[in-house]
Amino acid sequence: DACYYNPSFPATSPYVTAVGGTMGVESGGPEITCSSTSNGLITSGGGYSTLYEMPDYQRDAAAAYAETSQGQKVSSGFS
Repeated sequence: DACYYNPSFPATSPYVTAVGGTMGVESGGPEITCSSTSNGLITSGGGYSTLYEMPDYQRDAAAAYAETSQGQKVSSGFS
């Protein structure tokens, strides 16, 4: 199964900085990603846009992140 992130508007806009949502700790549980499969009231929408080109001001940070995450195991719900 492929693991990918599917951000939605407005998170896909190059003029917006969006972060994913978490839940669980407020009820004493482990912190997990908000999602429809975990009965979240909201869902997390982080990730890279497939609609817009990456703005120049994000290129260095995205490249550095990609370098530090290469070879890492993908953990569901974490980007």
